[in-house]
Amino acid sequence: RSSDLYKLAIESYARVQTQWHETLLADQAEFQVAECWARLNEPARAKTLFWDLADKDPDGELTPAALLRIADLEFLQGHADTARALYTDISRAYPNPTRARALHGLGLIEYGADRFGTALDYFEQAHSACPTSDVADRALYLGAWCRVRLGQDEQAVTAFRTFVERYPNSAWAPDALFWVSEYEYNHGRYGPAETGFLTVARQYPQGTIADAALFWAGRAALRQNEFRRANNHFALLIKEYPASPKRPEARYYQAAALCELGEFAAAILIFDDLIKQFPDHELNETAWFRKGDCQFTLGTEDPKRYDEALSSYQTILDRPAVTPKARMQAEYKIGRCLEKTGRIPNAFEHYMNGVYLYYKTADHLPEDSVWFTRAAFQAAALKEAEKSWRKAAAIYQRIVDVDVPSSAEAQERIHRLRTEHWLYFY
Repeated sequence: RSSDLYKLAIESYARVQTQWHETLLADQAEFQVAECWARLNEPARAKTLFWDLADKDPDGELTPAALLRIADLEFLQGHADTARALYTDISRAYPNPTRARALHGLGLIEYGADRFGTALDYFEQAHSACPTSDVADRALYLGAWCRVRLGQDEQAVTAFRTFVERYPNSAWAPDALFWVSEYEYNHGRYGPAETGFLTVARQYPQGTIADAALFWAGRAALRQNEFRRANNHFALLIKEYPASPKRPEARYYQAAALCELGEFAAAILIFDDLIKQFPDHELNETAWFRKGDCQFTLGTEDPKRYDEALSSYQTILDRPAVTPKARMQAEYKIGRCLEKTGRIPNAFEHYMNGVYLYYKTADHLPEDSVWFTRAAFQAAALKEAEKSWRKAAAIYQRIVDVDVPSSAEAQERIHRLRTEHWLYFY
């Protein structure tokens, strides 16, 4: 355990202090003992040792570092005013890089208090005071985040790009580049977004967001209708990051890209993989629908595929917790499969199941009407094919009654039926 290692280190440093008493080496050992106590979450004990070291030799070589660590610990303990006073004194009393480090500390205090304008000023001072200090990269990075918090997004983009150019090896470089790429994506600039996400994945493959970068590169490619390229991005994510939490989504969108390429059989295999590996994922139901859609499309060449599609849709319908919207969609799509295979009465029954379900369901969302209207129009079309004009008109009237976007079209069809077949309505 790390705590045991720190305790062993304290014992070793204590022996150094005893053996080389009143030397710089002893002071360095004392500093490290204090640091160990800080790492062991004993801030009071650590601060006492740091103060002892600073008080013993105010002009000593280690005093600035000891004072900085005291200020850091005060801040971490929530003593912002005490930390602010210490950082301010240090920034005035010592040259760089100690001054830059203190200014950075002041920036952290203001940032934590949501005073982003003041924090930005401190971070910019810290960076310009000593661009080579050990906090310079973080100061520039947090300064960019201050601009985000201030709503200065365009300036933030510039600041993040500048940060990555100056500190490409910084631990925060991948996050900065990811944010810029995300900004481009959200503003519809999918080409630059894809390039940026790919740069994150390629330059920082061991980073914590490399897999997410590949995922969003794929999404950006999809937005550009670059389906083959999108498929490649998703496939690379799955290959290189098998434990990625983005894997289910990557598999889904990979299959979606293959659908756009007309490779429905390959897409079915991927949807199957998603369904089996992630049975509880939120995309599982959608994957079943998309799998069924692929099977339905392949039915034009192989009619047996219609029964496979029907089975996929029925699986959704049989779920105990299926939502009304999903049930309506499944009923409509089962009806389409049955109609394609000539089982017209059964098809009509499922279409009407979708229609009746809409009437039974309260608090409709706007998108719920899609499957209701499709089912109703298809059911009415079947009745027209049977020359059952009154029944067809009655179904169209259901669409008119619920006042959905297609109600006007349904009213026109009723008018046509009454005009062309007026004798049946009297």
